[in-house]
Amino acid sequence: MPEVVYPRSREFPGPFLIDWRHLEKLDAIISEQCSLLDAESESEVAPEIEVAVRRSGAELDDERRRVIEQRIRSRQRTARSREVAVTLKKRKTIKAASFSEIAAELSQATDQPIGFYVSISSLRTSASISSQRPAWKTGIEVTVEPSGPRTQRLRFALENWVQEVSSPYWQRAWRSIKSWGFPLMVISLAAIALILFGAFEQKGAATTAYRRQLQAQARELLEAGISPENLGQAIWFDLALASEYVPDSSRVTSGRLPVVPLALGCALAVSSLMLPFCPTLELGLGLGTARIGRWRVWFRLVGVTIPSLIGLGVVVPLLVHGLLGV
Repeated sequence: MPEVVYPRSREFPGPFLIDWRHLEKLDAIISEQCSLLDAESESEVAPEIEVAVRRSGAELDDERRRVIEQRIRSRQRTARSREVAVTLKKRKTIKAASFSEIAAELSQATDQPIGFYVSISSLRTSASISSQRPAWKTGIEVTVEPSGPRTQRLRFALENWVQEVSSPYWQRAWRSIKSWGFPLMVISLAAIALILFGAFEQKGAATTAYRRQLQAQARELLEAGISPENLGQAIWFDLALASEYVPDSSRVTSGRLPVVPLALGCALAVSSLMLPFCPTLELGLGLGTARIGRWRVWFRLVGVTIPSLIGLGVVVPLLVHGLLGV
């Protein structure tokens, strides 16, 4: 019969804003799974006694059975463990059996959690859920051993909790590209500069072309000779060339800015300023409670601002061009 083999560990990308409600739920999940592991261990006591009896090759009296049972239960108690650890920004780690116990030790004014680690184990099973990883990684890792159907219930319980506290896809995508903020800012500013330079260069070229046209017409007038009939035209050419005159119609058609690319460049510049400001992990303990509230306000602001900037950068200029023709 085929056997399903699950991966030993699974990583979930951040950011994560885990408030106190979710930490309480994780405490409840761990307590429930520990009870199930204890019940599973208890069900294995009688079969292990029978194995020991078969190995001895003789019938055991009640006293000998009690000794074997005590030895088995002692081994199970030794292997059974439950630990919760929270790492603080002050390079301090607090360990306890639950987040509720840790919350009582933290100060709401000075202690800022930056990571956590939860582990449970029995004689045959171990599991952990952790955010304490290298700085170049972000997210939460769930590890369950052995990796088979026997631990499927435990694995699903932990992974479902992580998926419940996971951020929306757009926030995870934002987190993955937050380091692009400075390069995008440089690119967008360079694009804006090139657009403006190109627009003014185009305007200057059109003005120069118009002046050369006037000079050519004035030269033709001189070659034909000045007479009372064309004296007014000669004076007009003289004044236009001296004052570098360009008609308004020529200025508008030649100097119009490419509004849509310029607006998109400005929207990209503003968006790139926001990119670096994205959390990795916040826990609803100590200072983390207030920080979670501020980050949620920031996410709502960014979730409205960036799409609006990009949308306005495309829609408004197109409407202006289409309706007003400017």
